[in-house]
Amino acid sequence: MTRARSLFTRLLLAQVVVTVVLTATLAALFYVERNRTVAELVAVRWAPALKRAAGGAPIASVSDGAPGTIYTAHERPVNAFEIASLSPRMAMLRDALLDEGLPLVDLALAPEEVSGKRVPVMWIALRGLDGATRWVGFESGVIETRWRERLVLPWCCFQCWPASRMTCAARWGASAWRRSCCRRARA
Repeated sequence: MTRARSLFTRLLLAQVVVTVVLTATLAALFYVERNRTVAELVAVRWAPALKRAAGGAPIASVSDGAPGTIYTAHERPVNAFEIASLSPRMAMLRDALLDEGLPLVDLALAPEEVSGKRVPVMWIALRGLDGATRWVGFESGVIETRWRERLVLPWCCFQCWPASRMTCAARWGASAWRRSCCRRARA
């Protein structure tokens, strides 16, 4: 590896590295805190209805007091996304539901057909008072479905990065060229 020739180049490189590391750190912290906040809000919102479902209440009475539509199943959904069940968001939701006192056994994320549209449903396995496992599902804010909208800004930044890099290189190159011309003129 060749050594950087000027102090300017070394300082510029150091600033770029610090900026990238700082940005990555802040993005990771934002991601973790956002996931924790969403998981806690979902757990607090759905805990009363899920506790009634775990207690063996009829699904009609559970649906009446629920903040949204409740789905039930006798076993784990076959079309559940296995990789989504291992995500940090799901782990934080699992912890938040356990903190609310729910007898949680398992979590799964699976698409369901509702009115001709596929919607993501969060499936939760709850252990009832009789020891049987009951699968209860709901549509929730813990599931992010608008990936295209979330990726627009990073995509635009990625597309603008080469243009800004070329602009900086052109300016730096032009100023270096001017300096070398001035040195030659003085000599």
